[in-house]
Amino acid sequence: MVTPIAVSIHRKLDNNPLFGEGVIHIKIDDEGGGGFIVLEQDDQKISINLDEIDIICNEAKKLLANYDKVNV
Repeated sequence: MVTPIAVSIHRKLDNNPLFGEGVIHIKIDDEGGGGFIVLEQDDQKISINLDEIDIICNEAKKLLANYDKVNV
C-alpha cells in the first residue's frame, strides 16, 4: 500500500524540490487527534486544521479579488 503524505510546490526553474529557494512543502501530520496540514517553507511552519483550509482559501481569494479591483 502507498499513501502519499507530502508534496513539494516549487518554481519550474528550481533544480531541487527538496530544498530549493521558495519551495513549499505541504504535509499531512497526525499527533493522535486526527490529521492536519503542515505548510513548511525554509525554517517556518504553520499547522492548519482540516476544517480551516476552506475558510483560509476562500478568504484569500476574496482578498486577491479586492486587491485586483483596486490595482487595475
